[in-house]
Amino acid sequence: MSVSRNRVLVRRWDRTARATAAVLTFAVACSSESPSGMSPPPASTARLTVRVTTLGQQPLPAAYVRAVGTSTIDSAALGADGSARLTVPNRDTVDLMVGGTGASHYGARWLERFSRDTTIDIVLIPRLWTVQRGIHAGASRPIDLVRGVSSEVNDTHYLNRFAPGQRVVSAWPLSALPIAVGLDTTGGTPPWTTRDSVFFWTAVAELNREIGREVFRPVGALSSPRIDLVGVSIDPANPIPRGVLSSQCDAGQHLCNRRFGQVWMSRSFSFPGVFADQTRRTVKHELLHTLGFGHGCYWPSLMMLTSLSCLSVSELPATVTADDVAYIELIFELASALEMRPAAWSIDEALAATIGRGAGTIARPPFSHHAIP
Repeated sequence: MSVSRNRVLVRRWDRTARATAAVLTFAVACSSESPSGMSPPPASTARLTVRVTTLGQQPLPAAYVRAVGTSTIDSAALGADGSARLTVPNRDTVDLMVGGTGASHYGARWLERFSRDTTIDIVLIPRLWTVQRGIHAGASRPIDLVRGVSSEVNDTHYLNRFAPGQRVVSAWPLSALPIAVGLDTTGGTPPWTTRDSVFFWTAVAELNREIGREVFRPVGALSSPRIDLVGVSIDPANPIPRGVLSSQCDAGQHLCNRRFGQVWMSRSFSFPGVFADQTRRTVKHELLHTLGFGHGCYWPSLMMLTSLSCLSVSELPATVTADDVAYIELIFELASALEMRPAAWSIDEALAATIGRGAGTIARPPFSHHAIP
């Protein structure tokens, strides 16, 4: 009986040992497949911080931020410091918007994708601007982004340089003022006469006074085009004066940080005479093109053209209007804000929230935004 019992005990021990060995082998295998240095799986959500600011020292509206993913939604009210924090899904398209801005500001909206914790800056665009300087100081003018990019009348694109649908603003910040302006002597440009020079710089001084700050500063002749200045050429072969703002933008930045303006004056219009008043207006008009403004139609503006069907010739303003200065000040302030926050949302996102056919798209005119004649 003792021998038989010992055999049973041996068999039980053997089965227990094999089971223990199997468990240990499995544990070792699992340990070898999951070393301590292996990266954890990606998080399914990310923390989003939204920082909202306004222009012209205007108070923040009592707005909220909302993020809508495929199967998630989160929202938060703006804090006193203009910030809100939300949880958003990773690797999913999120419809992000700022709403509840009321009558004081445009909202903002765009489609975004997140792969990590992110901070987004948003500059809210006001619906009303009170002119701070110049001959129209104190006047309050509505800011109409929708009509500013409208193409209801051909060749009207007053604000399109600032809302190209590519989330890039081509404009001069306040830090770039005054902008150097000089006669471009490259390419065989005819020289100015003393009479030409006095007339041109008098018109520039008048424009600065009307705007209420030194926007343009004379620097004499320019031997070669350079960044961050405006060159002026007298072109005898050019029948129509033109002004253009060209720019280069870094990837991922919403403000073009390298700008160059150019004005071409026709010989027949470059000096005073019977049409001195019209020539003076033309000089100012073309210089506003170098600030990025296109032709206007929907409010009184120095940027109106006699060829447009929206007004009669007698209604053409000879100086910058209160509307012009309101938009000029707004764009200077916006470019300065984007200089501090180069990836911030601004006009495109405001248009998407207002007239977008779905977030991330805006209704915009079908012409180039790279050269404004």
